[in-house]
Amino acid sequence: MMMGNGHCVGAPLRGLLFIVALSLHEILEGVAVGLQKNQSGVLQLFAAVASHKFVISFCVGLELSTSGVKVLMHTIYILVFSLVTPLGIGIGIIMTSASSGDENVTDSLSSLIMQGLACGTILYVAFFEILERERSKSTVGLIQWTLLVLGFLAIMGLQLLTTESNLGLDDTKLNVTSQGT
Repeated sequence: MMMGNGHCVGAPLRGLLFIVALSLHEILEGVAVGLQKNQSGVLQLFAAVASHKFVISFCVGLELSTSGVKVLMHTIYILVFSLVTPLGIGIGIIMTSASSGDENVTDSLSSLIMQGLACGTILYVAFFEILERERSKSTVGLIQWTLLVLGFLAIMGLQLLTTESNLGLDDTKLNVTSQGT
């Protein structure tokens, strides 16, 4: 439904839902970073999250600027989106600090669950929100497919560059427990 000024009535709601879905994903990604117990794991996951957040932030800005969302709401959405990953990292650190301090199956399982949820939410947003909209455009399908594959290859290359052996770091435990224990 269009209003007199050419903006869609549902644009603010669509923008809000888009930010909520991506924010949930970013919180879960942050929790996965915060749950890491060794330096190499933190750096590897941080590099992946930072490169991913860079691209997603560009997409969010583009989506909001073309959706008819007012500037004030656009600013609020971006502010919320920028704060959720550090919030998730803090939650992950608190979860790690509250654990017994011994690396056990529960810690690994919780990290895997958080990473799985983060992966699932981004796949949902990517395939059902972003890629579906891109497929409906009149661009040649081969160009879209090639750019999609190049994106996947770029992320895979970053993953290969940030492995433990390439970082030259040992698996020294991070000091995430309180000093009094």
